[in-house]
Amino acid sequence: MLSVTRKNFPEVERTVRSLTAERLELAKTELETVGRTGDEDVKQLLKSLSLYGFRQPMSRESRLSMRRKIKSDIIRDGIPAIWFTLNPNDITNPVKLRLAAYRTRDPDEAEAFLTSLDLAYKRTRLAISDPLSSAVFFHREVSMFFKHYVKTGKESVFGRISRYFGAVETNERGALHVHGLLWLQGNMHLSSILRDVEEEGKAAYRERVTQYVDSVFTEPMIQDLDQEASSAVQAERSVTSDISSLLENSQQFAAAFDEEANFCAGATQIHTHSPTCVKYAIRGRGKLRDPCRFKAPWRLAERTAFTDEGVLQIRRTHSMVNRWNKAMAVGLRHNHDISFIATQCKTMAIVFYVTNYATKVEDPVWKRVAAATELFPATDESIVGNSKASEADRGQNQTRQFLMKVANRIFTERALSQVEVVAHLLGYPTEFASNDAWTFLNVSSLYWHIFRLWRHLRRESGMEVVDEPLEETVFLEEGGERISLVQAYPHRGKLLEGLSLYDYMSIVRLKRKESRTRRDVMLKTT
Repeated sequence: MLSVTRKNFPEVERTVRSLTAERLELAKTELETVGRTGDEDVKQLLKSLSLYGFRQPMSRESRLSMRRKIKSDIIRDGIPAIWFTLNPNDITNPVKLRLAAYRTRDPDEAEAFLTSLDLAYKRTRLAISDPLSSAVFFHREVSMFFKHYVKTGKESVFGRISRYFGAVETNERGALHVHGLLWLQGNMHLSSILRDVEEEGKAAYRERVTQYVDSVFTEPMIQDLDQEASSAVQAERSVTSDISSLLENSQQFAAAFDEEANFCAGATQIHTHSPTCVKYAIRGRGKLRDPCRFKAPWRLAERTAFTDEGVLQIRRTHSMVNRWNKAMAVGLRHNHDISFIATQCKTMAIVFYVTNYATKVEDPVWKRVAAATELFPATDESIVGNSKASEADRGQNQTRQFLMKVANRIFTERALSQVEVVAHLLGYPTEFASNDAWTFLNVSSLYWHIFRLWRHLRRESGMEVVDEPLEETVFLEEGGERISLVQAYPHRGKLLEGLSLYDYMSIVRLKRKESRTRRDVMLKTT
């Protein structure tokens, strides 16, 4: 395993041998209370475990990687404009039920089986008992959302979106849902929008902002949700009923669109308090706050406008309806939530919150140290006593066994739902992004690369022998040595000489030059 055969493993081994159960317990307490520890050896242990975690699917490190990607998008395109949540209905959606029915049955048998699902509990049982169809359905729904609703670079229900990022997670039932962020094209100054609209002569700008918000996040004709009308339609049919007859006639569909949107919103967007939204209050954490963590019921607002304090207040005439969009309500026909991030006076704080929420980590660092503390006493003597083990006994090295035990405890303790595991086995991503590739730069490697080049920097660092050659990091792969983008940057040529390192890394991808044998060269020349 590469993570324990690196050249610096002897240093990791020394670190583990120097630890004691008391030091681990103290570090655990520090991390749990203040979020950091001053024990350098414990930090090194956590770093080694983190390197291992990057290779584990659905690990804490994979969530933190998503967080870094969101922050890199913010650096590139500014703060996001829209926060969204999608909860595809995997219990009663007819597409999901057909996927489950047809997967193991002949067409005739599958149709007969679907007809027999006359009761809700039968449909629920089918949905839960077939995680494969749930995974396929979820990724189909979300992929179509980005393709037909977001439409990067084109006009969409949100305006023109330049970038998006969505993170997949599970709920208490194990079903998948996605939290995400959307960037409006040309929104680099969105973070200052609340300040800009207060300037003199910006009345037209304020009006354009409120018109945009009303067009996406409120619907003047139907936002006054007619709950009685929606309930009357629900008595005749469900939100998942077949509406193909309505779609066949475009004029008929356009005439009934607002009514259909009102019906779908009434069936899917009304918030009802559940254990999910009151769990913090039940545990005692919400005594001084709203019992519902979503703060429902929400305050009503007669119209969309900027308040005297400079905060954008969006129109709301129903205190228990999640913010919705009529095109999404009709097309998705399941619960969704969309929010305009710039409605808050502390926009950057909101962005930081939603970034962490979208990629929330379920296992804090102190739990890793707690696992190491629990496993340490059983191996304490072996670790210390085996410090002079021979090369032949390396496979039995107790330090490696200790690290593996801790890693296995950490990366297997989180409960995984069937749908989550099946989605991973099918190769479905745990994130959706408009980027098709990501480039990472190790800042430490960049520093030492510059350190080797700058003589003055070496002198200022206190190195006695400035001209002494320094160790150089070499990246090796199966095909041989790999050159980093930092190493390639000085050789970028005249065409790219005006690019900064950031821009260079954003557009350039290195590809190994195909090696040719002497015979190949001879054949080509002849």
